[in-house]
Amino acid sequence: MAGRKNKYITHVQPNLKKIQNWCRDGLTEDVIIRKIGVGHTAFNEYKKKYPELLKALRNGKQEVDYMVENAMLKNALGGKRTEERPVKLKKKYIDKNGNAVEEEFVKVVTLEKDVKGDTVAQIFWLKNRSSGKWKDRQDINHSGEMKIDHDKKAMSLQELEHRKKELLKRKK
Repeated sequence: MAGRKNKYITHVQPNLKKIQNWCRDGLTEDVIIRKIGVGHTAFNEYKKKYPELLKALRNGKQEVDYMVENAMLKNALGGKRTEERPVKLKKKYIDKNGNAVEEEFVKVVTLEKDVKGDTVAQIFWLKNRSSGKWKDRQDINHSGEMKIDHDKKAMSLQELEHRKKELLKRKK
């Protein structure tokens, strides 16, 4: 009884670099599996059996994760940024025939900008990197006993109405 043919040698191994690049580009394993023409079960088996496949997947994902992490950190911190922008300029001159000529041309200029840090990125960074110090929810432990000055269940409807009126008077 023969099993299915192993497509690792023909479909996966020749595409390891592409698989790494596809991961870097953000493609999911489902999309990669369709691109190389293997099934989910086989692909998962190949990941267990062939360390070079797992390495390609991890390296591609890790590379883009580092890029995003660096971009987020840069965005969170703010600071000086340089950017190049094309600027349309006009040049006026008189040609050799004595005619006034106006030419338009594009020059690329480098601008330096002061960029403020992004507070959302800062909050996200702190919550994830220093979660013990920067989490929204605080865990508060209570010890000791709590005493209730009266038992509302034992009060009659009349007593409850009276208590309600007293509380409303105090509120005013």
